[in-house]
Amino acid sequence: MDNPWHRRIGGLALLLLAAFASYGQATKKSVFEHPDNEYGNSIYKIFGISRAIPIKQGYIVTKMADTLWGYIDMNKFDISEKLRQVAILPFGKQNRSDIRIVQLDSIDYISTKPQQLADSGRQEYMPVDGAMWRLVGRSACVRICGRYGILNSDNSYDLIVNEAMVMFSCNHRIEIPVAGYLSLHSDLYFFAKFVRQRYGTNIAPRDLKHKDPIQVILAKENERLRMHLGKTS
Repeated sequence: MDNPWHRRIGGLALLLLAAFASYGQATKKSVFEHPDNEYGNSIYKIFGISRAIPIKQGYIVTKMADTLWGYIDMNKFDISEKLRQVAILPFGKQNRSDIRIVQLDSIDYISTKPQQLADSGRQEYMPVDGAMWRLVGRSACVRICGRYGILNSDNSYDLIVNEAMVMFSCNHRIEIPVAGYLSLHSDLYFFAKFVRQRYGTNIAPRDLKHKDPIQVILAKENERLRMHLGKTS
């Protein structure tokens, strides 16, 4: 006779087996998907670096339009020391010999995933003057990069300061003035002045208060390039 309790026990056993199997797979997978959690020691051992150095998931886009996906050694990205190369461990690889070394002068830009849920969006970087600057705006022919420093105010908090900004438009380098550490004016003052001088647009700092000034500059530069191409075609 068919016993309903036997069916329930059998079904429960199957569910438990499936749960343990999926847990094992998830744990094995998380070792190489979350380098900064308790499973992540394997990633740091492969790179042979301290856990104090950030490792982020992301990809490197080279100037040859190749895209390399994996775990990126972020050592020296946010300090002024010169970089010559970037190390990346491709996804699915688990050996030190699998690490690829990408020379800095062959990199177009690098994109990384947020490390925490609270982080907003991806962070992107681009080599400038032998260092990694934050890539804050880009299109097919335009890149806008910023170099940031940290000003220790009174030992109670750190203030991130935009030290310098540069735009690459069709490989032409254009410096974008910023407030820096000592200016009495804000960055918005300098952004508005740059837009007026370069694009002939009547704009004041207050007009940029509720806009992303980097995206305004990027849009103006793209429009300028389109007009230039239209005149030459």
